[in-house]
Amino acid sequence: MTLWSNKFYLSGVWSSGLCRGPVGGVIRRRIDVRNGYGIDMPFVIYHGRELAPFATELLLVTQSDRDHYDLTFQPLIHTVPRRGPVRQSSGDQTNDKYGFETGKSHTIWHPRLELIGITQCIVTSESPVVDDEYGTGHVMIEFLQIRQTPAQAYVKPMAPEKPAALSPLKQRIKDNDEAIASEEQAQQAAGKPQ
Repeated sequence: MTLWSNKFYLSGVWSSGLCRGPVGGVIRRRIDVRNGYGIDMPFVIYHGRELAPFATELLLVTQSDRDHYDLTFQPLIHTVPRRGPVRQSSGDQTNDKYGFETGKSHTIWHPRLELIGITQCIVTSESPVVDDEYGTGHVMIEFLQIRQTPAQAYVKPMAPEKPAALSPLKQRIKDNDEAIASEEQAQQAAGKPQ
């Protein structure tokens, strides 16, 4: 039995028709189990969480559902991020020719997604509208969760430190040591005993 719920909210726009899902949205943890050395026991290293893929299916029943999908919702899911890192959006996006911003992730709200902490996503694939034998349209949309990168992940690399300036006395001693060392090398090259 298929359960069709009402709608989800994507970048300030309610979805068209009825929606099934979201399906998926499993947040997996990256864990590495390593064997111990000698008689030590194995240990676990936690590497953080993976991004969660999820999907939803829209059911377009009435003509107004199809109109809303064609004019409002489809242009929204057709936007693709620019090449490079996808930035997290700051809220409802209002800047593009269709009324939303490109190059950023979509804000999304659905009760099931809210429970597991998914609030940002990008559209990874979208099927065309497929009509069934009753004349209703089905559209499958797949998403990928986006999370904001913690600020500490962006660390400026350290520049090599400049050597501290020597005092005049230490500079004189260093020059004297270099002169003595070069004189000894010259004598060894000439074959003279010291």
